[in-house]
Amino acid sequence: MTESSRPQHDAYAQPPALPEEKRRKGGGFAAFLKFLVRLLLLVILGTLVGAAFYFGIPLIYRATVVPVQQNTDAIRALTQRVDQAEARIATTSDTLQDRTATMEGEITSLQETSSVHAGALATSDERITAAEDRLTSLDEAITAQAETLTTLEDDLQAAARRITDLGSRLSRQETDLEALDADLAERLELVEAQAELLTGDQEALWSSVALLQAAQDLIRVQLLLLEDNPGAARAGLEVVVAHLTRFAALLPDRAPEAAGLAARVEALDALIAERSFRTAPALEALWVDIADMVLPVPEGELPDLSATGLLTATETLTETDTITVTPTPSP
Repeated sequence: MTESSRPQHDAYAQPPALPEEKRRKGGGFAAFLKFLVRLLLLVILGTLVGAAFYFGIPLIYRATVVPVQQNTDAIRALTQRVDQAEARIATTSDTLQDRTATMEGEITSLQETSSVHAGALATSDERITAAEDRLTSLDEAITAQAETLTTLEDDLQAAARRITDLGSRLSRQETDLEALDADLAERLELVEAQAELLTGDQEALWSSVALLQAAQDLIRVQLLLLEDNPGAARAGLEVVVAHLTRFAALLPDRAPEAAGLAARVEALDALIAERSFRTAPALEALWVDIADMVLPVPEGELPDLSATGLLTATETLTETDTITVTPTPSP
């Protein structure tokens, strides 16, 4: 070791021993100081312990017991709420189960109703399809009806023109028949006048008068037919039969001939009832035969009645019957 380090080592060396008396005084003072320190420490510790009890116990109470009580109360309240919630949940569950059962029933009913509605819709679709088909048929029928109506209008117009022509011809025929009736009346008056002068064959004379009256009544029947009065015309035929019966009574030997004429009158009556087209030819032939029996004239002197337009009711009846109306087709 060097010399410079020696003093340092000496400085850390033990102090020199003090005298005994000084050591005693120092030891008593140190003990007193220790006592004071201990007393001070005890006072401080007591103070700290008191302060800890005074301040710590409420703090500990508030920090531990009060939260526990609060938690206990909260747990109780929570338990009650949980119980109430469970009761409500149970009630709600029962209600929901009831409502679920009701809804299941309603769903089943709705499914059945939906099935019924689906069937009804299918039926409705079929009906709509059928209605569309029917509408198409109706459109076609309406088109056909329109064409038929057009044709019918044309036919009606043609018939109207023909009726107008027939009216004109009927007017002319009626005039000619009236003239013929007047001529026959004059001849009848002439025959009656001659009958009064004659003193010979009375039966032959009156039979001729009966035939003339029958011929005149046939003219009247023709006029009634031209006036479209078949009922009166048939009644006039009864008068003709009466004249023929009187003719047969006056000339018994010519009764078969009169019976044949009467049979032709009855056949003519049937033709008028049927509105047959053979009415006019039969009436004309009957009138010619009766007129030939009562007033026989040489060939070529008999008036051509067909040329004058008389006794041609067949045209009226026949042409009137040709006016046919086409029935409207039903949808």
